[in-house]
Amino acid sequence: MEIMSQNKKARIAGLLYLLLIISGFTYLVYIPSELIDLKNATKTIENIRNSEFLFRLGIVTAICSSLIFMLLPLALYNLLKSVNNVSAKFMVLFALISIPISFVNILNKFSVLTLINKSEYAEKFGQTELQTQVMLYLENYNNGVQSSQILWGLWLLPFG
Repeated sequence: MEIMSQNKKARIAGLLYLLLIISGFTYLVYIPSELIDLKNATKTIENIRNSEFLFRLGIVTAICSSLIFMLLPLALYNLLKSVNNVSAKFMVLFALISIPISFVNILNKFSVLTLINKSEYAEKFGQTELQTQVMLYLENYNNGVQSSQILWGLWLLPFG
């Protein structure tokens, strides 16, 4: 069995980190800045309806980012376990705890799509209630991201 060189392990970890940065920026910064105005529900819903592909791309990118973030600490563990095995294990633990939170949080975005695309919700709720529900799910999503950010920060302590 061939043992992977440290350089190859480092390159894999670096590539994963680069992909994480690109996907994270896309779904956390770029797409929300294009579509979501938390102070204007009408504009937000109109933006999502007019650019539903971009909103869905944000969901896919968030899922991919979570998958990458699941692989990155494992790759870094493989690289750093010989330096400090305990710290490397804590790094993996803190990172992996955030993954299920991130996946569950993505459900808020699916709920937004369901509300916007099912006409029976608009009929039953009325426009104001529909807007309120959509904004509630978007706020819940932001709260979930903030909760995950605590763990995203914690994993960096043993990594450092």
